[in-house]
Amino acid sequence: MNSVKVHSFSNITTQKLSRICHIYNDNFPTSQWSESHFYSYFKSDLPIGYFLMAHGKIVGFIWGKKKEGENSFNLATLWVDSAHRGNGFASLLIQNFLEAAFRVSNKIYLHFRDSNDLKHFYSRFGFANHIIDGYYKNGEPKHYMEIVK
Repeated sequence: MNSVKVHSFSNITTQKLSRICHIYNDNFPTSQWSESHFYSYFKSDLPIGYFLMAHGKIVGFIWGKKKEGENSFNLATLWVDSAHRGNGFASLLIQNFLEAAFRVSNKIYLHFRDSNDLKHFYSRFGFANHIIDGYYKNGEPKHYMEIVK
């Protein structure tokens, strides 16, 4: 992990943000973002995001945003390149994200698809209260978990 560095989205270059948008769209085909929507999301109030660089390459990222009118934060996306999984990179990203989000909120929640089967993974970080919270457009159940400070 010595060659991996965590970077905040707060000072991200347009070039890196564009690259992350393309990586996201390549890896999440059911949830595509236009670059303009992607840029506006990160220029709006209270997004938190981190990305990992290893040997000059983006190998992971996480981001989320405070829900308007509430004291809760949505962890929207977590991704680690398949060649780098199993090295603790997702844990590193989640720990950075939780620390920053809990500075501005007392609850963090997330959703995931059946096909991702992430209940056990997120429970390791303290996420609980698992329920099915509706369905995605393709009919797949939308799982919900939260962690409260």
